[in-house]
Amino acid sequence: MTDEESAQAATPLTGRDPIPGALLPVWPARGAFLVAIGVGIFAGRWLWLDSGFAAWQNWLLSICLLPLLVLLLSEGLGRLVFQIHLKGRT
Repeated sequence: MTDEESAQAATPLTGRDPIPGALLPVWPARGAFLVAIGVGIFAGRWLWLDSGFAAWQNWLLSICLLPLLVLLLSEGLGRLVFQIHLKGRT
Protein backbone atom coordinates (compact mmCIF):
# COMPACT_ATOMS: atom_id res chain seq x y z
CA MET A 1 0.00 0.00 0.00
CA THR A 2 1.44 3.35 -1.00
CA ASP A 3 1.34 6.48 1.10
CA GLU A 4 -1.32 7.96 -1.16
CA GLU A 5 -3.58 4.92 -0.80
CA SER A 6 -3.19 4.87 2.97
CA ALA A 7 -3.97 8.59 3.16
CA GLN A 8 -7.15 8.05 1.16
CA ALA A 9 -8.17 5.07 3.29
CA ALA A 10 -7.69 6.94 6.58
CA THR A 11 -10.80 8.62 7.95
CA PRO A 12 -11.34 10.56 11.15
CA LEU A 13 -12.91 8.75 14.09
CA THR A 14 -15.95 11.03 14.04
CA GLY A 15 -16.88 9.90 10.54
CA ARG A 16 -16.97 13.38 9.07
CA ASP A 17 -14.58 15.05 6.67
CA PRO A 18 -12.77 18.04 8.17
CA ILE A 19 -12.68 21.19 6.09
CA PRO A 20 -9.14 22.61 6.00
CA GLY A 21 -9.03 26.13 7.38
CA ALA A 22 -12.55 25.99 8.86
CA LEU A 23 -12.92 27.68 12.21
CA LEU A 24 -14.41 25.66 15.05
CA PRO A 25 -16.55 27.20 17.81
CA VAL A 26 -13.92 27.03 20.54
CA TRP A 27 -15.32 29.76 22.79
CA PRO A 28 -18.90 28.39 22.89
CA ALA A 29 -17.47 24.94 23.65
CA ARG A 30 -15.39 26.40 26.48
CA GLY A 31 -18.49 28.20 27.73
CA ALA A 32 -20.36 24.88 27.76
CA PHE A 33 -17.48 23.38 29.74
CA LEU A 34 -17.70 26.19 32.31
CA VAL A 35 -21.47 25.72 32.55
CA ALA A 36 -20.94 22.02 33.26
CA ILE A 37 -18.42 22.85 35.99
CA GLY A 38 -20.85 25.37 37.50
CA VAL A 39 -23.62 22.78 37.51
CA GLY A 40 -21.24 20.36 39.22
CA ILE A 41 -20.35 22.92 41.88
CA PHE A 42 -23.98 23.66 42.66
CA ALA A 43 -24.85 19.95 42.64
CA GLY A 44 -22.00 19.30 45.08
CA ARG A 45 -23.16 22.14 47.29
CA TRP A 46 -26.69 20.71 47.33
CA LEU A 47 -25.30 17.25 47.97
CA TRP A 48 -23.43 18.31 51.10
CA LEU A 49 -25.87 20.86 52.52
CA ASP A 50 -29.41 19.82 51.63
CA SER A 51 -29.53 16.23 50.37
CA GLY A 52 -29.87 14.46 53.70
CA PHE A 53 -27.59 11.60 52.64
CA ALA A 54 -25.17 10.03 55.10
CA ALA A 55 -21.60 11.36 55.12
CA TRP A 56 -20.16 8.24 53.47
CA GLN A 57 -22.74 8.53 50.69
CA ASN A 58 -21.86 12.19 50.17
CA TRP A 59 -18.18 11.28 49.88
CA LEU A 60 -18.89 8.45 47.47
CA LEU A 61 -21.15 10.58 45.29
CA SER A 62 -18.78 13.58 45.39
CA ILE A 63 -15.69 11.60 44.46
CA CYS A 64 -17.10 9.02 42.03
CA LEU A 65 -20.42 10.07 40.55
CA LEU A 66 -20.29 13.86 40.44
CA PRO A 67 -17.06 14.16 38.39
CA LEU A 68 -18.37 11.55 35.96
CA LEU A 69 -21.65 13.44 35.55
CA VAL A 70 -19.78 16.71 34.99
CA LEU A 71 -17.61 15.01 32.37
CA LEU A 72 -20.65 13.57 30.57
CA LEU A 73 -22.53 16.88 30.71
CA SER A 74 -19.49 18.77 29.44
CA GLU A 75 -18.96 16.32 26.59
CA GLY A 76 -22.63 16.38 25.66
CA LEU A 77 -22.82 20.17 25.65
CA GLY A 78 -19.62 20.39 23.61
CA ARG A 79 -20.95 17.97 21.02
CA LEU A 80 -24.22 19.91 20.88
CA VAL A 81 -22.32 23.14 20.23
CA PHE A 82 -20.31 21.51 17.44
CA GLN A 83 -23.41 19.93 15.87
CA ILE A 84 -25.18 23.30 15.83
CA HIS A 85 -22.07 24.84 14.29
CA LEU A 86 -21.82 22.14 11.62
CA LYS A 87 -25.53 22.37 10.83
CA GLY A 88 -25.14 26.11 10.25
CA ARG A 89 -22.33 25.50 7.72
CA THR A 90 -24.30 23.20 5.44
